[in-house]
Amino acid sequence: MRIIEVIKDFLKVFIMIKGKRNPNYHKRVKKFSQNKNQIAEKKIISKILKKQKLNRILDFGCNDGLLNKYLNNNINYWGVDNNKEIKKEPKLHSKNIKIIKKKIPFKNGFFDCVVLSHVIAHIENPSKLIRNLEKKLRTKGIFIIISPNKSYKFFYSFLNIFNNYNPDTTIYKYYSSLEIKKKFLKNYKILNTLNYSIKKGKIRNSLINSRFLIVFRKIK
Repeated sequence: MRIIEVIKDFLKVFIMIKGKRNPNYHKRVKKFSQNKNQIAEKKIISKILKKQKLNRILDFGCNDGLLNKYLNNNINYWGVDNNKEIKKEPKLHSKNIKIIKKKIPFKNGFFDCVVLSHVIAHIENPSKLIRNLEKKLRTKGIFIIISPNKSYKFFYSFLNIFNNYNPDTTIYKYYSSLEIKKKFLKNYKILNTLNYSIKKGKIRNSLINSRFLIVFRKIK
């Protein structure tokens, strides 16, 4: 069964395959979001927000809101997620976390920034999501997207057959930063693109980088 999921994970480099959630999904997400690599990424986001002098941010797919722990005190944080298990957490890192089904419960133009950290690969229609989130941004508000790099997934898929790798079955498709920009961001201004890997909690540049980060702006 694991081998089948590994093969499907490899195919998601090329095509979209509908994801499914297993019973242990919440435990897996919690472990993932709190490891050293994820904390390193949260610190990157914090630096970007500080440099851009932003105030209100929406963390879409926030899990327990751990990002809020690494933000400056002058940044007002809101998080949304569709995982009902989050409300069972003994500790959430923000009081402003909402569980949603589809509708995003904020007025238009409310936020300065939307963060999509390890979310876009889990979405069936990324273009629609970005358009809906754009409505919640003020004029010239910015997005931050972080996601696994499909080139990395392609080259390491063979090894994954033999190691203990268990794919995240909620993934729909893997992307590259170039693919994201060409498919979904034609009407946005790209501010920065970073391709990188993380080893032992430190950001590094590798021959085949495992992740990418895109910062882009709402034009109007």
